[in-house]
Amino acid sequence: LEAEAARLRQDLSGRLRLGAIPTALPMVARIAGPLLRRHPETRLEVRSLSSIEIGRQLDSYEIDAGVTYLDNEPLGAVASTPVYRERYVFLSADEIHDGETIEWRQLADVPLCLLTPDMQNRRIVNDALRTAGVEPTTRVETNSISALLSFARAGWSCVTAHTWLTLHGLPEGIRVLPLTAPDVTHEIGLVTPQTNLPQPIVRALVDELGSVDLDSSQDGATDQPVSRPPA
Repeated sequence: LEAEAARLRQDLSGRLRLGAIPTALPMVARIAGPLLRRHPETRLEVRSLSSIEIGRQLDSYEIDAGVTYLDNEPLGAVASTPVYRERYVFLSADEIHDGETIEWRQLADVPLCLLTPDMQNRRIVNDALRTAGVEPTTRVETNSISALLSFARAGWSCVTAHTWLTLHGLPEGIRVLPLTAPDVTHEIGLVTPQTNLPQPIVRALVDELGSVDLDSSQDGATDQPVSRPPA
């Protein structure tokens, strides 16, 4: 009750423990930023977790909220708030394709750097490839998006979420091609325990999400000029 009264007085304090899937990590500052600015006494702890681990840690009260997929695999008993839609791009230094987009089927036999199979993003990528009649050919697997992008910067081909281009931009000498046929997008959102008495800091986070438009802020991420590798 004291914390709820503090929230209404705009002097909320305390720590918010937030789990986020790796592809959503670039968006966490934008998701939680309005809460931190409105309530200077709040603190944020961010954990990089798989979608399965987010569900488990919500159930065991190890985290207060999560940022994860809302529409691909079962979530369990949670309340959800949509935040943005994740799209998928191909990064490569090779002249595999001349267009400004590439179809999933055109990745047949391309050695790829991908997230590990325990990540829902990898399962989404695998499903898209198989829908296009392609079995994934992996050269590197990692559970870290930062490591994945380090291979992209070194010239290796990879498939990643467009959110990381919003944060890091396009590596020099690397082409970015939105993936099509099928056109795949998935809803990313905030998940919180399903209860009639949410923690005040969690309620404040959900309230502040109404002022955030992350889809619009990312619209140009996959529309950057196609960069050609150096001769």
